[in-house]
Amino acid sequence: MTQKIQMVLGTKYYLKQIIAKHPVPIRLLEGLVKGQNAALLDPTGVIPFVAPMRGTVLAHNGELPETGYMHFMYFKLSKDDAPIFADKAKALVDQADRLSGEQGMWLMQTDSKVIEYVLMSAWSRKLDVFAAKGAPLFAPILPFIDRASQGLGFHEAAYQIVDPNAPEPAPAADQAKPLTLADLLRPRPKA
Repeated sequence: MTQKIQMVLGTKYYLKQIIAKHPVPIRLLEGLVKGQNAALLDPTGVIPFVAPMRGTVLAHNGELPETGYMHFMYFKLSKDDAPIFADKAKALVDQADRLSGEQGMWLMQTDSKVIEYVLMSAWSRKLDVFAAKGAPLFAPILPFIDRASQGLGFHEAAYQIVDPNAPEPAPAADQAKPLTLADLLRPRPKA
């Protein structure tokens, strides 16, 4: 993995078009929250994206898997908090392989005007990251969630790594026909 990692958001259809044009080892990520954009993760940092979230890797442990789940924690911090957070986050990353289900963890500082760090992690199962947050190893990071939330900003996002060549699932019966305005304005039958 290089010293730069980047990610761009979009629809799965659009992101699959990018994958078709670039033979580098990228991952298509599908949001775990309904309505969340998909994402394309470029661990090489070389694809010419327009306006990506791009970061410099400060520490990493493990590998980027081809299947599983990805979790991102974005910390916007003050100048005073940033070096303390970076030291504690590096210590977490160095020992991340002790966390159950963890496959890889990276600490990045984004290429932005504000001081922002991203703690990116890969997990075997969807709920592994939530169990890890309760582990003593993770405890030094938790106060920075509150500091960032009350200050400049904190955000989390979770994704599943998906095969870009897999066929799209058929819509469920209740989703087969889209709801229209006429459906909403149609009078209800009287009982």
